[in-house]
Amino acid sequence: MALHEPVFQWGSLNLPVSSLAFYTAMLIGLAMAYLEGRRKLLPGTRVIDFLLLALVGGISGGRLVYAAMFAPAYYFQQPQRLFFFHDGGFSFWGGLACALVLIFAWGSRERLIVERYLDAAALPLAFSLSWGYMGSALRGGPMGAPLPWAIAVKGQYYHPDGAYAILFFMALYAFLKRRRDRSRFEGELFSWFLLGAGAINILLDFSRELPRAWGIFTVGQLFSLAVFAAALFFVAAGPQMSFTYSSSSRPLQRRSAAATAVFYAWHILLAGLMVLAYYWFHRFPNLQ
Repeated sequence: MALHEPVFQWGSLNLPVSSLAFYTAMLIGLAMAYLEGRRKLLPGTRVIDFLLLALVGGISGGRLVYAAMFAPAYYFQQPQRLFFFHDGGFSFWGGLACALVLIFAWGSRERLIVERYLDAAALPLAFSLSWGYMGSALRGGPMGAPLPWAIAVKGQYYHPDGAYAILFFMALYAFLKRRRDRSRFEGELFSWFLLGAGAINILLDFSRELPRAWGIFTVGQLFSLAVFAAALFFVAAGPQMSFTYSSSSRPLQRRSAAATAVFYAWHILLAGLMVLAYYWFHRFPNLQ
């Protein structure tokens, strides 16, 4: 099945693989975030408010920032295209920044400790990003030599940047899951997510053929470097930078060697299946 081949058709509505991956990732992320919020004993109605604000801010901010930075003339002439999500084009950091502005404004008005809600969203964000990359367009740069995991297009071999992203974000998800009950302060888990996401985006852009804004760095890498530095500061500063200390009622328990092996084997298997799906949508080199 090709990436842009419709998997669902109803009248004039065509839902290709890329859109299906995006929408399912969004729904899975929302469901996981709600369950994480309830696991942290947050009020259900507050969690729903948080998720709605995050969804509206993330999608609108991501599209607007992408349009302003990469295609301002095109979207100025056709503003309705901003709502055509299947066209692609989304700024992750732009969406996250807009969502955080709305969430902190809401938290300030409602006198809430927003970091608790952000911690509940850390794991779902990492997992849904990994899932969503199954349907991402190929943006990897050409390889100097055809490596076994390359994607071949018209005789040229390219880096499978989506496969790299799936593996990186799944590794981040597993790391956050291990740290979930070991947080020292509110907001630590989300800071770790930002730290990991910043590092991942820096690495991914090195495998892509993108214009360089400053030296060897792209615009996205410069934003990622700034986020990485800020997250590193918050993680290192610890409870001094948080409004409240965490007080988990769950006692820490050491996993047995068998349980640890099953934990990592399950996440490796899941990541492997996602990577296989990514290659299936983009075609393996020997299927070209």
